[in-house]
Amino acid sequence: MSALPLPKFWTTLGSYAGSAADVRTWQRGVGAEFAAIWPFLVPDGRLEEVEREDAHGAWWTYRVVIHGPRAIIGICDETGERIALTPDDIVAWSVDLRQVAAALIDGLGLEPGLRSVDGGWHLGRLAVTPEHHVPVFLLLAPHPPMQVQALHAALAEGDGPALLLTTHAGATPPVAVRDAQRHRAEVIPLAERSGLAGSRVVILGGAERVVGDLRLRCGWQEPASPPYRWVRQGSTWSITWDGSTVSIPDQRGLGILAEVLAHPEEAFAAVELGAAQAGITSEALRGGRVDVISPEARRTLYQEVTRLQERLKAAQRTGDDALADRTETEIEQLLAEIERTTARGGEIRSTSDADRARQRIRRQIERAISTIAQSLEPLADHLRASVQTGLRIRYSPARHISWELV
Repeated sequence: MSALPLPKFWTTLGSYAGSAADVRTWQRGVGAEFAAIWPFLVPDGRLEEVEREDAHGAWWTYRVVIHGPRAIIGICDETGERIALTPDDIVAWSVDLRQVAAALIDGLGLEPGLRSVDGGWHLGRLAVTPEHHVPVFLLLAPHPPMQVQALHAALAEGDGPALLLTTHAGATPPVAVRDAQRHRAEVIPLAERSGLAGSRVVILGGAERVVGDLRLRCGWQEPASPPYRWVRQGSTWSITWDGSTVSIPDQRGLGILAEVLAHPEEAFAAVELGAAQAGITSEALRGGRVDVISPEARRTLYQEVTRLQERLKAAQRTGDDALADRTETEIEQLLAEIERTTARGGEIRSTSDADRARQRIRRQIERAISTIAQSLEPLADHLRASVQTGLRIRYSPARHISWELV
């Protein structure tokens, strides 16, 4: 049975853990996932206010007033509008966290040990090897600072390797993820890496991968053949991702990626990478500045705008709407280019050698990832999500990847 990913459900649960809402609000929040997550919802009393959408797509809040079992109205304090409500409209539904925990226990094949902990649940223990069983925690704190506190509490309770399930990647800041990795803990954002198969929540790609990662991280098993390789062989790179190997002709972006993959979480200054490519010092690269456009080229842009404005007036006089629309679009494009090349005060904007080096490094990385995508789309997706570009280049994966790099 294929697993249905539930990214909206986990993100909603992580942002509003324990909150209750009417059926329509749940449907609006999780969209097409609603039918799948409905078994996880339980009635949780009555709502004091409900939300409704008007004909223009705006949402309004209505205060619930109950005059009798069948006399229920909603009053919008902003507009004064009154609407009729049914008893079903004001039923609050919340997530049955115990049922969610049970679905995870079943899907991961854990030795059950369900109990509440600070900021979440202790689900049980995962058999990593016959001799080693690690605790598994579900962290549900709705705000990043609380999520960090819950993560550290789980690490302290486990006092060793652990599996930490977070609702979504944004719930836990990278610094906390790194803290977990130093404790040999695996952090899994469920919104990105889980799915619902029947009544079980499973890890996409199989729990075996999680077990394998923990074995490697904890030194409980040496890899027979590394599943992740990035090795240069003459004029090509041999790259392996999850058992699939491809050979890609050398290009500069692949070498840059190899450098950052070798040092996860370390920030590389783009200007230093650019200087290394150019064979000069980073100080020399930071010094030079050039105009982004020549004065002659900018005069040509202004002249072309003037010409197009005359053409626009003529088209408007003759009623040629199609020509007028095309001309307006061309004028807007030229004005955008003029704005891009103009600095404060009307002077021509200049750019530094360092800026150009940063842009060049970013383009090289993007081209390399696009090339990889032609043969290994899952790896390309991983790199797009994990490699940060800009003034600094950083490889920050959501989970530990043990790369073999030569």
